Amino acid sequence: MKKVGEVNFGDFKTEFLIMPQTEAYLKNKKISLASLLPGGWMFYEVTLFDLIDKDEDGVPDKKYGKRFKVIYNGIIEKRDLKKGGSLSEAGFTEKTSSNKDSLISPTSISTIKSPKGEEIFVKSEVLKE
Repeated sequence: MKKVGEVNFGDFKTEFLIMPQTEAYLKNKKISLASLLPGGWMFYEVTLFDLIDKDEDGVPDKKYGKRFKVIYNGIIEKRDLKKGGSLSEAGFTEKTSSNKDSLISPTSISTIKSPKGEEIFVKSEVLKE
């Protein structure tokens, strides 16, 4: 696993990591790993705080702490709607050694664009430290 970077917001700190196969796929598509780093406000307010404020009172639950990890661990190359309305996906997911007790969100998906304009879906796990 390789560190991509970190995003901080007030007292909150999130480290972004990437698994080897996912990194190789993005490099092959000539996509900079820096494009995986979200803007601080957007990541915290729209994604993380929504996950860790279970009672929806506007205050993150203390049991999650203030330090987190996002591990990019897969790619969805193609999504198709099958007959009957189910979704099929082509791509891969790398198995992480994440502790299940630390897992906040087992699968989050980020969308990035390749230099050729392709839309790439990158899978990740969100964990508390």
